[in-house]
Amino acid sequence: MNTQILRIARAASRLSILTTIFGLLAACSSGSSSPPPPPPPPPPPPVVVLDADADGVEDAADNCANDANPNQEDGDADGAGDACDPLPLQYVFADGAGADTVSYTGQTKRQIFIADMVDTMNSLVEDPTHDVEADLNFFFRYDSAASDTLVSSFDADGEPLLPNDGAGNMTYGSISSGKNLVGKIAGGDGAGGGETSRLIGDEFLGWGGGDADPLPVEFVDYLFAQLDAEATDNVTPQIPTAVGDVALDTVTVDAMGIDYRQMIQKFLL
Repeated sequence: MNTQILRIARAASRLSILTTIFGLLAACSSGSSSPPPPPPPPPPPPVVVLDADADGVEDAADNCANDANPNQEDGDADGAGDACDPLPLQYVFADGAGADTVSYTGQTKRQIFIADMVDTMNSLVEDPTHDVEADLNFFFRYDSAASDTLVSSFDADGEPLLPNDGAGNMTYGSISSGKNLVGKIAGGDGAGGGETSRLIGDEFLGWGGGDADPLPVEFVDYLFAQLDAEATDNVTPQIPTAVGDVALDTVTVDAMGIDYRQMIQKFLL
């Protein structure tokens, strides 16, 4: 009897163990675990910079997208770079038949005289032996017969200039024959020639120097003389400032601050 009870107890124990094992196996296969994480997003596409001419400037900002110009030069400031929009070397204004409609060679020559005169004044240094008036009158009272073969100092940043003498030199005579500055100044040349009738009311107002009947040509001669004096007196004007006197670094300005180079240039223009 006891032996039979013991067997029944052992069988019950084994059944309990099996039930526990099956329960655990069912739990493991029931799908109650968390789902796997989603895959990472794909990387962003690479940034594509369009540079058709490979000059280092993106097409969207390149003023010549199809012509390499890393420095983006634009001489005429029109938004198109010089590499694809070169500056003209010669301007032509033609009529319907193709003939040139512009002929201002005399005016061009006078503008060149003024430009070269400015170059001459800018190059002045203190020199008691220098005849400054003679240098300025070379342009003002220009002698075409003696000087038309001389080459102008005018320069257009290395660009070729037309007209020229055929050898690439822009001589005064290649621009126009004759011509000077004094012949076109209002009131005449002081000797009865030139534009004697060009003064309003036959009066030159605003300058009290000269004689009782002043003329613009006399004012020009006065400015020439003043500049000559400044450049040959061997004295450097001193300008008083809050930190002491400062020496002027140009001979075209006097101690009162009058810039004779500017006055001459602007008056003749």
